[in-house]
Amino acid sequence: MSRYIDADALGIGKAKREVFNDQAYADGWNSVIDIINAAPTVDAVPRDELIKLAKKVIDMREAQKRYFKGRSLNDLTESKQLEAEVDATVKAILDPDLTLF
Repeated sequence: MSRYIDADALGIGKAKREVFNDQAYADGWNSVIDIINAAPTVDAVPRDELIKLAKKVIDMREAQKRYFKGRSLNDLTESKQLEAEVDATVKAILDPDLTLF
């Protein structure tokens, strides 16, 4: 599994060379910032949101199992509601213009 960071959330930027007695420190720091800024990017769903989705899928599957076992209207209603929530969440994950949760 890969680990990703939110570079924007780091709250760091380029150093001002004139602030340092040894400007090589600023140059080194700025080189690192350039590497971070040039690195390939990905759109990643935060882990906690994926955990919420996984738990919602588990709840949905349990409701479906209850419905198919007993065929009660309450279980069917719950199952359909959970299916709609899972579908909406998946759609939000796949559509970057939508806001999750």
